[in-house]
Amino acid sequence: MRRLGSELGVEAMSLYRHVADRAALLDALAAHLAAEIEPHRGEEDWADALRTFAGELRSLARRHPAAFALLGTRVLGTPSELRPIEDVLACLRRGGFTPARAIFAYRLLASYAPRYALSEIAGFAIEAPPDVPLPTVRSLSRRLASEPTEANFRAGIETIIAGLRAERE
Repeated sequence: MRRLGSELGVEAMSLYRHVADRAALLDALAAHLAAEIEPHRGEEDWADALRTFAGELRSLARRHPAAFALLGTRVLGTPSELRPIEDVLACLRRGGFTPARAIFAYRLLASYAPRYALSEIAGFAIEAPPDVPLPTVRSLSRRLASEPTEANFRAGIETIIAGLRAERE
């Protein structure tokens, strides 16, 4: 809070007029980030809903890489945080998924997209220590960092959707 106050040019104690504590500030920031995810409440096909949701998460992570991790570490409870989840789960349920499989599909995409985006931001950096025998990692490390990320991201989503579709049918 002291550092934030300093950056804003105010005393840290004055921040407590607006937020109860550091946790409340982080909760508010997470809610603000989640509000950037566009609502998609239409009669979207479940696969399109998953593609859209994954793309929105990736875009949000790329816009706010330093703060994005907050969404994965806070308890989601505000309407802005829960609306995208409601939209995805509703599309999955309309698409014939049982409650358990809808939750599974949501969690699968909610795990894949942010992790991919954060790895992408870091450049998929892998550095094998010179004294550890990891010949395959060492031989592929440059390629791991240079593969086209958009195509790979989309391919991952399509692989997940194909697996969910096959399981559902």
